Amino acid sequence: MPAVQLAQLKLQIDKLIWHYTRPADFIKALHDLLAIYSNKGVYRPGRTVHPLRQINTYYTSPIIMREIQKELKRQASENPDAALVLADALWAEEYSEFRYLSSFLLGQVPVTSPAPILQRLKHWVQSSEQAFSLTDLLNLGTMRLRREAAPVYMEMINDWVTSSSIILNKIGLEALLSLVKDEQFFDLPRVFSMVSPLLRHVSPSLQGELRQLMIVLINHAPSETAYFLRQIALLSPNADTKRLLRKVLDELPDHLRGKLRDIINNPDLAI
Repeated sequence: MPAVQLAQLKLQIDKLIWHYTRPADFIKALHDLLAIYSNKGVYRPGRTVHPLRQINTYYTSPIIMREIQKELKRQASENPDAALVLADALWAEEYSEFRYLSSFLLGQVPVTSPAPILQRLKHWVQSSEQAFSLTDLLNLGTMRLRREAAPVYMEMINDWVTSSSIILNKIGLEALLSLVKDEQFFDLPRVFSMVSPLLRHVSPSLQGELRQLMIVLINHAPSETAYFLRQIALLSPNADTKRLLRKVLDELPDHLRGKLRDIINNPDLAI
């Protein structure tokens, strides 16, 4: 990959952004730009590779992506309708950078009406062949939605969490994880209510996602989460539930750990 000269890069991105309202031209120009700075052959830790199908990538430097994002953010604010059309075109390209920018662009669209954003989320979450594409979509693509239309987004998550499909349950738990990590989100009682049925009757297929969510909740609100987990321990005789609770037990602060351990070992104890 050639060294990144910021002045030159900004000129190249200006030319790219000139195609903002012409998605086909933008897609071609973006391929050309990323090919110039391609880092092919470089492995980046933390990116999950699907065992059956790999998505294409240019292994683009974060510097390049950040500069493109800056311009896309400005354009999305000024021309949100074009942002949605461009986001569709970007998502259709099976390259990690294109999916990432599509998610980012979707999350920058002002939520004057949540319907167009919700429609794309519903479709795209089920076409995310790669774990990191789904994570990017739920982290980046919902940014303004979860802050400007949180109740509507929560309803969508609830549909995923309460679905009979394990795949949609996983998506719902991933969405809750992203939501709880947002420093501007405070409706923990709703999260507890949504996840409670899954915790009382733990599916082995969801143990990893539930454990990860519980750990984040403990870090975010240890006292509230400890109380919630004690309730779950009392209400559920499910062996898988107890197994999961034991796995997150050590994540709790010392002064909150004892009561939960006692209830797991002796469900007849009061909260």
